[in-house]
Amino acid sequence: MQQKSNLIESPLFFGHAIVIAALTIMVIVWGTNYSFGVFFTPLLREFGWTRAITTGAFGLAMLLEGLGGMFMGRMNDRFGARWVVTICGLCMGVGLLLMSRISQSWQLYLYYGVMIGIGLSGLYVPLVSTVTRWFEKQMGLMVGIIAAGMGLGTMIMTPISNQLIQSFGWRTSYIIVGVGVIICVVSLAQLLKNPAPGELPASHQRVKSSESAQAHGASVAMGIALKTGQLWLLCTICFLWGGLSLIIIVHIAPHAIDLGFSSNQAARVLSVFGGVVFGAKIMMGVVTDRIGSKRAFLIGLAAMSIGLFWLIGAKEMWALYLFAIIYAFGYAGGSVIMSTIVAEIFGMDAHGSIFGIVNFSACCGVAIGPMMVGWMFDKSGDYQMAICFMAAFSVIGLLMAFGLKSGFNTPSNIQWRSG
Repeated sequence: MQQKSNLIESPLFFGHAIVIAALTIMVIVWGTNYSFGVFFTPLLREFGWTRAITTGAFGLAMLLEGLGGMFMGRMNDRFGARWVVTICGLCMGVGLLLMSRISQSWQLYLYYGVMIGIGLSGLYVPLVSTVTRWFEKQMGLMVGIIAAGMGLGTMIMTPISNQLIQSFGWRTSYIIVGVGVIICVVSLAQLLKNPAPGELPASHQRVKSSESAQAHGASVAMGIALKTGQLWLLCTICFLWGGLSLIIIVHIAPHAIDLGFSSNQAARVLSVFGGVVFGAKIMMGVVTDRIGSKRAFLIGLAAMSIGLFWLIGAKEMWALYLFAIIYAFGYAGGSVIMSTIVAEIFGMDAHGSIFGIVNFSACCGVAIGPMMVGWMFDKSGDYQMAICFMAAFSVIGLLMAFGLKSGFNTPSNIQWRSG
């Protein structure tokens, strides 16, 4: 038997410092990004662009976040997260600063769509993959905690951004948040690293017997993973989940304003969503550790479907708040399980690269979904038809998720790697 590492009982286990640093970065970066919804209306008023054009820049940013995430995941596998997060944090911060100077739509696409998108590509996959490497028994909980940074960031940054816009205007607000992103992300990135051999407690090391390896997701090469139906099924489901999730984040505030509520009331709906997401992601992380990623994902997708069917008839503020609470669990489920289910099925050797592909699929949905809903609004004049389509697609994603397997059955000619 292996002796227990002293790190098990030490309150100074460095993995916990990694979680705190990653959580703080997620709060700042993704809270800023998801505050796009409160910048949305001022941009429309000043420039008179259509909603499809305006949301297209956000969609491009999320598409490049996912596309770049595959490359950044591979860089994280090889070199660690410190320099990846540092460079990408600088890129995002500069993009936010330049947003204060835009006057034409091509600048919106260049500064937000391209620069911020590239910056975001290294500010999710490397963070989640790094934390995943530091924990095994509590993997779901720890991933849930840092993923909750998106919700906490939305809860914190949305009202802050809204207040900044009201006090200083949207241009000065972009300068303030840009400077904040650069200072905070670059500083915290210096704490990030992958665990060295022997640095993890014994209880966190992977089991190496062939039977338990298959049960717990032994490591497979990237090329093998690309040939499996499970990977592409997971990618398809995450594509639907990603599109539906970000449609709400981008469009729920404008939808509330269209229903006759003030900008402050609309921002509070998004803030409630973000606040519930924070707790929901931690809760879903615990659930994932207890019942497995597939069942946790099914719970989340079911909540997403229920929420969207409720939104069809939600016209009062209390009904929008209730929608935000229910839907938060659907969003939380996908955010937590993407990393853990990749680890369970494919192991850790190529985790960053495989997770990058799954995340890219979700980002493709993120890129297409908000823009398509913006186009549907421009054609119909309201969000009702779009919400009905979203509810239908959420049910399709739920049904497809039943095909996911908690373990990976390899063909006889494929050898598992262990440890």
